[in-house]
Amino acid sequence: MAAIAVAASVWLVTLAIVAIDPFDMYPWGVRLRMEDRDYSFDAIPFALDVATKESGTDAFLIGASTEAGFTRSLLSSLLPGIHHPQNLSYNGPRTPDRALVDQLVLQNAHPKRVLLALDVPYYLTGDHAARLNASSRFPSYLYDDTPVNDVRMIGATAIRLAFAELRGKGFWLPEWGKSDDEKRGAVYAKFQSARSRALLARQIAQIGTAVAARSGATCSDFTSLANDLVPFARQLSARHIALDLFFPPLSKAAYASWLATPRAAASGPTIFSDGLLFRQCAVDALSDIPGVRIFAFDNEDWITSDLSNYEDVSHLYNESIFAYMLRQMANGRNRLTKANVRTENARLLDGVLKFRLKPNANEVSAAHGP
Repeated sequence: MAAIAVAASVWLVTLAIVAIDPFDMYPWGVRLRMEDRDYSFDAIPFALDVATKESGTDAFLIGASTEAGFTRSLLSSLLPGIHHPQNLSYNGPRTPDRALVDQLVLQNAHPKRVLLALDVPYYLTGDHAARLNASSRFPSYLYDDTPVNDVRMIGATAIRLAFAELRGKGFWLPEWGKSDDEKRGAVYAKFQSARSRALLARQIAQIGTAVAARSGATCSDFTSLANDLVPFARQLSARHIALDLFFPPLSKAAYASWLATPRAAASGPTIFSDGLLFRQCAVDALSDIPGVRIFAFDNEDWITSDLSNYEDVSHLYNESIFAYMLRQMANGRNRLTKANVRTENARLLDGVLKFRLKPNANEVSAAHGP
């Protein structure tokens, strides 16, 4: 009898959660709204239906943890004509779940503009891409067309959101706020320490020219380009929605550092050269679609050669650089085109091969940038 009572209780809770619809998955229930604040990366994977269905949203930024600094206030203040943007960035995206996010935008929204970060998962190929995709923790069960999967949403998060909805609260949990500055400051201080700098110097020396090793990949190996990015761009273009694609500015130390750590097993020994090839392939495949622009900032040495801008080899700490990137994109600068992508790739290759750590005081200061 006890087991029957427990099972009945579980089903009652499940039916109640489905009826309340705390993730805005179904056509019934109250239309939920995002709070007018910045959400943490842990929250966004659960908020995609709510965010993309919210009326009045005029821009989406789709990215990863490297897009942390693109706050809603920054997007609305620097993107012309944008007043109600949403940042749909989250930790550890994989190309299948990124494709799902793209489809939710197409299905639920009609913004003026979409900004999409072309980050590392897009240019992984073969087994490396397969292994990364297999490790995804993205809650795709919230967004697929299999009703039985909806049961998987039942848990503490769904119950807490349901109670918040019944009390008339917005789509928000206390832990969904941005991470505190004190924690980021500690991460930054550790990365800037003499010990970390010495380790990076050894890694760069250890890897040397092997950072530029080639895999023999071709454009056809980047399956997400043909299967997701090109169709997404064309559908946005047909609806007269502008699409700005951009490559996040990783530091010039990133690639050697990755190859000298266990990450090399995940991303592969040719991650840098594959990334260069992906840039060329993306420009060739996408740049002629009306309304599509592609941007890159890796050759801004005042950004990528100055590690004081970073809290690790790939994540920016200097928040003014996010504003700089938005201004450049708004003004059509730093574009990659068919006319310049090969030259820009050659510059980046040369810059990464020649990069050496300098003492902090002698590095180019971000304050000296444009």
